[in-house]
Amino acid sequence: MKLRGFAITGLIATLGVGLMPAEGSARPQGKLALGKTSQGKGMGIRVQERTLQMLDFNALLDCRDGTELIVEEGGFLPIRTRPSGYFRDFQYGRTDTVWLRGRAGQKWVRGRLRVTDRWGPVKCDSGWFRFSARIKR
Repeated sequence: MKLRGFAITGLIATLGVGLMPAEGSARPQGKLALGKTSQGKGMGIRVQERTLQMLDFNALLDCRDGTELIVEEGGFLPIRTRPSGYFRDFQYGRTDTVWLRGRAGQKWVRGRLRVTDRWGPVKCDSGWFRFSARIKR
């Protein structure tokens, strides 16, 4: 009796795993938007029907001690978009914070962003700057 219960449990677990989408399957990954910031740095955004996700970008930050810091930002969580395409979000990293706001259209994503970070004890801030990206697919 125990063996039979174990076999049924194993069968159900196997069927459940078979129903999960495999990595690299035909699950839609959204559209890729590539563009630039007003600071002249490149950026990438993954756009889906109701969300978008910043893939990566570089930003130039002015520090309080008079130096400049260039940071590479990535690893963002998905951001929900309103039905009109507008979005607004902020995300925290270990030492940095990124504020994002803008709008996603049918062929583009535009908006503004701001990055703050620390270089040791020194606080750095990019101020608000614009970005624009064109959807490729």
